[in-house]
Parts: sequence; structure tokens; C-alpha cells
Amino acid sequence: MKGMWLTNTDSSVLQSRANLEQGLKQIKQLGFDTVYPSVWHRGHTLYPSAIAESYTGHATLPQKEYGDRDYLAELIEISHELELRVVAWWEYGMMLPPNCSLVERYPDSLTFTNTGDRLRRKAANAQLDTAVWLNPCDPQVAKMMGDLLADLVERYPVAGVQFDDHWAWPIELGFDQATQAFYRQSQGGIWPMGHRQTWADWSVQQMTELFRQMVGRIKAARLDCQISLAPNPLRFSVNNYRQDWQQWLDLIDELVVQVYRYDLASFQGELRKPELTAVLNKTSIGVLTGLQGKVQPPQLIQQQLAALKQAGYQGFSCFFYETAIDPAFRDLWHQ
Repeated sequence: MKGMWLTNTDSSVLQSRANLEQGLKQIKQLGFDTVYPSVWHRGHTLYPSAIAESYTGHATLPQKEYGDRDYLAELIEISHELELRVVAWWEYGMMLPPNCSLVERYPDSLTFTNTGDRLRRKAANAQLDTAVWLNPCDPQVAKMMGDLLADLVERYPVAGVQFDDHWAWPIELGFDQATQAFYRQSQGGIWPMGHRQTWADWSVQQMTELFRQMVGRIKAARLDCQISLAPNPLRFSVNNYRQDWQQWLDLIDELVVQVYRYDLASFQGELRKPELTAVLNKTSIGVLTGLQGKVQPPQLIQQQLAALKQAGYQGFSCFFYETAIDPAFRDLWHQ
């Protein structure tokens, strides 16, 4: 598998049909076979959806590049002509900007820190995040996400849906009254102070249960739709985002672990982790080709591709389009 993530941030490839045609042709010429286009961004779908409108008040992301067209239908049409596999990327997951319409309409569906804040701190003395998070324990959240995902796969012939590291529950959150009440109800009235491991295990399990519900909704809508997951490495995912994706392996068809590293040794170290080597048959590796204005050294990317191939992984996906098409990389993708 040779994949590429397509974003509507720091990139113009999705903003018009002409851009899509040019970009997807280039992706095909470079030897890629799979694209992961963003379809859920900042609390809005990037494609027109009556379901989304019923929840957010907007049928699609309220920007001129998306409001007057069906970008996803265009992308699928062009990709299928080029024999590119399309997996819809549910990019923002449970994360929302604090000023979006979902926050205004459903303030009680957010999860909070132990100080009552909607925003969290990533680390001690760090500035507050610029995002809020939906509460995975809220039945309304599960219904909304399930409705949106089922509608997506019913109406669009995508090969699959991909969840990522934002399909998560940051460990700083979960101390709102609704979650406390739900926890007490399930644990016989015991609140976790003095029972921290029980609380940790329980909250991890809530994310697993929510993911299981979403897979059920997707498969009920279209049995042949593949489930893809693009998480961070396992320990980081569990310890920071309650995302124990090792429990999810029976639910997914494809695992694309984001091993974004700036040196070869740490990259190879992640490839040797037993939780990955145990599932080589369904696992590819996410490779960071660079961010806006900063492209990774071609020699490093070449070494990383050789390492994952030698280790027996199924392929790779590049983050992201704007850096992966840099002329410095073009000869690498055909190797």
C-alpha cells in the first residue's frame, strides 16, 4: 500500500475540481494507490450532508471552496478513473474548535478537566489547547457520530473510513458531572479517588466501546466498507488519549501507525515494538514527509521506507500531500 493523506489545511488540493484533477493525476504518476481525503473538519463535514445540517446547522463546512460543490463526489469520480483507492478520513474525530456550532448547540456534550475547564493543558506550564472534546460517554455523541458515519458510507462509494489519533479522549478530561455520574452508576457509587487504576481502565474502555459502536453502525450501513485506523504508537495513545487500539484490532481491516520521527534510530525502534510486529499482515506505517514549509531530508525518508519494507510491513502512507509531492522525493516513490 502506498497512501497519501489529503488535507484542507495548508493545502489547496481539495479546493477545486481542477486542483483535484491535477493533484490526483500526480499522485497516480508518483506510484501511489490509496488516498485518505479529510471529510470531517472542525465540527463540519467537507461534503454536503442533511444529517450534518440537522446537527450543526450547516450541510457542509461553511467555506466558499466547499459550500457550493460536492468535493467528495468529485474526488471519488476522479480517483476511480485513475484506479486509486479512496478511504474517507474522519480527521477531527472527537475534537472541536471551541467556537463551532456543535459547541454552541450541544454544550452539555463536552467533557471537562478536573478544574471545570473545557480546554486542557497539554503539559505543565503550557498554554491551553485551542480545542474542546466531545464526551465519549454521552449517548447523544454516539448517536450523532453514528448517524454521520452511516450516512457517509451509504451515499458515497468509498472503500473505507479511517479514524485517527483524534478518535480519542485526552486524559486531562472526563471530570464533568455527567461522566462522574455515569462512572458512579457503573461502579456502584465509587468515585475514583483512591481507585485510580479502576478509573483509568474504565475510561479507556469507554473509548473502546464507542469505537465498537461506530464500527457497528458503519457495517450495518455497508458491510463491505473497510475500517482503517491511523493512531499514534500504542503506549503514547493509551497514556495520553485513552486509545488502546490493541483492543480494537478485531474491529479493523487496516492499521496505519503514525511513526513520525526525525531520525532513523527512533523510527526503527518503533517498528520493532511487539504490538506492531504481531500484526504485520494488516499494518502499514505513517511516514512524515514534512509539514508546511519544512520538508524532511530525502535521505531520511529513503532510509525509513527501506526499514519498514525490510521489517515486513504492508506499505506506508505519507503525511502529507504538499510535502510528499516535493521534487526531492519523486524518485523515492517508485523504488
